[in-house]
Amino acid sequence: MKNLGFIFLIAAVAVLAGCTMRVEYPAAFIVADSLADHHEPQKALALLDSVASDAENWSQPVQMRYALLKYKAEDKAYMPITSDSAILSILQYYERTQEEWLPEAYYYAGRTYTELGDSPRALDYFQQAATLMEKDARWNFVLARIYSNMATLFSTHKLVNESIPYYHKARTLFLQLQDSSSLVNIYTSIAGEYRHENWDSAAYYYDLATSIASALNDTVWYLNLIKDKAGAFVILGKFEDARMLISEYNNAPISLKSGDIYSVTARLYDSLQIEDSLEYYLYKMIGNGNFYAQLKASGRLAELYTKQRKNNLAASFMAQYQALLDSADLFHNSQMLLDMQSTYN
Repeated sequence: MKNLGFIFLIAAVAVLAGCTMRVEYPAAFIVADSLADHHEPQKALALLDSVASDAENWSQPVQMRYALLKYKAEDKAYMPITSDSAILSILQYYERTQEEWLPEAYYYAGRTYTELGDSPRALDYFQQAATLMEKDARWNFVLARIYSNMATLFSTHKLVNESIPYYHKARTLFLQLQDSSSLVNIYTSIAGEYRHENWDSAAYYYDLATSIASALNDTVWYLNLIKDKAGAFVILGKFEDARMLISEYNNAPISLKSGDIYSVTARLYDSLQIEDSLEYYLYKMIGNGNFYAQLKASGRLAELYTKQRKNNLAASFMAQYQALLDSADLFHNSQMLLDMQSTYN
């Protein structure tokens, strides 16, 4: 019996040793992880592919770490996600083992369902990731992006009261991380949310975003932001400020060829009731704008020509407006069905 007790003791010590044993990961994993985090996912993928020939000799923890790193690099390389099967197998392993990368697995599950259009599921996994990451400051870089992703999902569904607090949570972390580029994105997103009801706040956050973009010497970003800020100034009735920003945009050393500037300029002249300039820029919107710009421009031209008693032109643009509106209704109805199906699932 004494021998049997000794055997059980040795077995127990072996189990404890196995539980605390550190897994040795290939050095390439650390480098690939860093490359993916620093905007070089293609190099990360190439490095991971170069060590994949040794996969048969790896233990399961090493294999699963490789799978998660590969998934992460592919996501950062904007490779399309068409199925949840890969991330679910990774997630099931980390949920079972409770290894240190479980929070990251939850994050990429959230990213997966975001790409698949399943917002409720995405939010659930993002929240599980956030709950774990909030306990450890080393995750702040990912946590900031989780808050940003959650805010965007709420914004997509017009849940502004839910989106803005998460944008502010992301902003706090990006300030701590001194991540200027992400701050520009966050301030722009917050400004976009306030455009629903508080244009003064929208203009304020556009100011914050433009100041950082200017400091970064990112001309393209800066010009896009002053275009949006000009639109906010038109709504606020600050027409001279809007005109100055539009002039700065048009006189920039580079041309963005953006149809949005025509929409902003048309709104300015509409507010000032300068009909010939309004007409000119409405035609520019139809020729250069996106679907919604064409919809708005054709409807406004129909109204303008009706007022001017140019009946043939009014009828023509009204028919164009109605055709575009019917297409928009079909799109929105199909999108609503997809959202309902996602919520049901």
